[in-house]
Amino acid sequence: MGIGLQEYKDLSFLIPLLFVSGIILLSVSFFPLSAVAKYKLRHLFGIGTCCLFFLLGIWSMKQNQLSPALPETDRCIISARLKSEPVEKKNTYQAYATLLNVRDTANTPFPDSLTTVLLYLPKDSVTTLLQCGDLLIGSGSLRKIKNNGNPEEFNFARYMRHKRIFYAASLYSYTHQKAPPSVNLSQRALVARNYLLSHLKPLIYDPQAFIFLSAITLGDRQDLLPETRADFSRSGISHILAVSGLHTGIIFLLIMVLLSPLRLFGLKRMVYTAAVLLMWGYAFLTGLSPSVIRAVCMISILLAGKILNEDSNSLNTLFITAFFMLLIHPGYLFDVGFQLSFLAVLSILIYYPALRQLIPFSGIGKKITDLLAVTVSAQILVLPISLYYFHLLPIWFLPANIIIIPLLTPFMLLAFITMALSMIGLELPLLGNILTDVSLFIMNTGSLFSQLPATRFFYPDIPEIGIFFLLIFCLTAFFSTKKAGFLICTCILCLLGIGYISSNSQSTQSLLHEMILFNQYKANSIHYYRDKAHHIYSPDSGFEATAIEPVFTPFSIRNQINRPQVISRDTSLNPGLFIRKPFIEIQGVRFCFLTNNEFRYHHAAIKPHVNYALVGGDFKGDLRQIKNLTSFDTLILIPTLPKYRRTLLTAACDSSNTPIYDISRNGAFRLMLNH
Repeated sequence: MGIGLQEYKDLSFLIPLLFVSGIILLSVSFFPLSAVAKYKLRHLFGIGTCCLFFLLGIWSMKQNQLSPALPETDRCIISARLKSEPVEKKNTYQAYATLLNVRDTANTPFPDSLTTVLLYLPKDSVTTLLQCGDLLIGSGSLRKIKNNGNPEEFNFARYMRHKRIFYAASLYSYTHQKAPPSVNLSQRALVARNYLLSHLKPLIYDPQAFIFLSAITLGDRQDLLPETRADFSRSGISHILAVSGLHTGIIFLLIMVLLSPLRLFGLKRMVYTAAVLLMWGYAFLTGLSPSVIRAVCMISILLAGKILNEDSNSLNTLFITAFFMLLIHPGYLFDVGFQLSFLAVLSILIYYPALRQLIPFSGIGKKITDLLAVTVSAQILVLPISLYYFHLLPIWFLPANIIIIPLLTPFMLLAFITMALSMIGLELPLLGNILTDVSLFIMNTGSLFSQLPATRFFYPDIPEIGIFFLLIFCLTAFFSTKKAGFLICTCILCLLGIGYISSNSQSTQSLLHEMILFNQYKANSIHYYRDKAHHIYSPDSGFEATAIEPVFTPFSIRNQINRPQVISRDTSLNPGLFIRKPFIEIQGVRFCFLTNNEFRYHHAAIKPHVNYALVGGDFKGDLRQIKNLTSFDTLILIPTLPKYRRTLLTAACDSSNTPIYDISRNGAFRLMLNH
């Protein structure tokens, strides 16, 4: 709780009070008192412990939020060591790197520069050869990671902050030094993973099948196509693509089978110890993701109990694992994979035994029903979080999991056997063909289920998710205790939920009437929303809405907006919309949209007045030339305008007290219109 509250409100001022309170309460609970007094004060130990844990959560999250004080600059000399291999993006390569040193153009070092950054590299032949651990030195820029400020966009800055990454660096040109063989453990893990995959790749005849195989065996997902990720998400089987508890459990079973001969010689403790070491080796190869750490920690604690001849409680093991993971890295609490992974395991531990008893089958039927019970029980607590983050209700998740999950154990076993045989020189094309065919079958199955109708979009907010979890808790408590109070609470929560969702739905379905200038640099465009209609006007020749679709799609889906209609010429046909270059009128609000130099030297005898002058693209005029064309209330700078032009216009507006709004700096410009 301390971690969660500290994320949204600085509570560090409570640390001394919580510390003193916790110590006093714990001290009193250990005083030599009479039995009656001890009974009356029996809650003090628990309250004191809670105070100290709350303090620990606040303190650890406070440390996680500390950002290095680096200046933002467009020109500097950067020294950085790669922490990951560069991943190709549309226009650049992206990698994580440790910032070793930053100097300005006068060679003066910046203080406090040792931190992890998101590094952008140019697309060239040198970048493709870089590996984890390489040292890069070159000229570039350094910026604090910020969101674009577009409506309904993904909060990328917070996502990176939870990874303890606060800055993004770009290298324009650089020299590099290859990493020594023992530079760090991360490089060794990547080298080992690439070595294993290099023995598998020649045997897989389809490139996409190899990428899929790399993802589900060793967690190398960087080359997965977005279409594949989307298909598996809509089908309800996205957990297959991320190495998690399911994959770790399969690897653990395979390891225990391989080590089982040692148990015949009474070497059980050696088997358990070796299994723990091998599991951590596998976790390291997959990149130490939160879901894998959670699974391996649980296995390690369970096996430690067996080594010490002590029984372990699964629920206690799960919560102990969560405690130590959050103690080391409190940002995990906000990691979607961490949340889904822990809730899935918790859900299975709570609901699987009950669901299994409801279906009385034996033999093969029992195996199938057990799989059904595991799949359904895992979704009970995962579903609310999944709806909140991904907004999808995959109706077909049950049949998709029933078809694919039974294939995973033999599939992964065959993959590792093929790797091992290839490493000793026995390359068997037959095994490679089988792996390829099964990979393509799983991918095609995911694609098939994603295309079936009935996948629904939902946009629950935090209160709705809270009601959902309370409802699950009350139902669970009722069926466990048979107490009528929990049933009454369930009915009350149902009524509250229906009322809240109904009122929220009515507000969502209210008529939208708004103009938005999105923070994007790919095109000059104005977005006009009227009811469920979406009109995009752009003066750019050859403009296509698909170029900026990722920017406006989240807002359109959230508000159930229709596909956009693009307008590229003068018009007065659309309701409330009038266009005659360079002037636009939307529901009585007037704009002057300057994106080239066609009207740069115009001197209007009678200057038309507009509410907003929009400047972007290739316009090279100054503030005086804009005022010669039209009078305006506010100047708005479009992100397509070059940065030095924005700087000049900003300075001119500041000196003349002209209102200005820079979209690239302040986020999307939104204007509510009258109906």
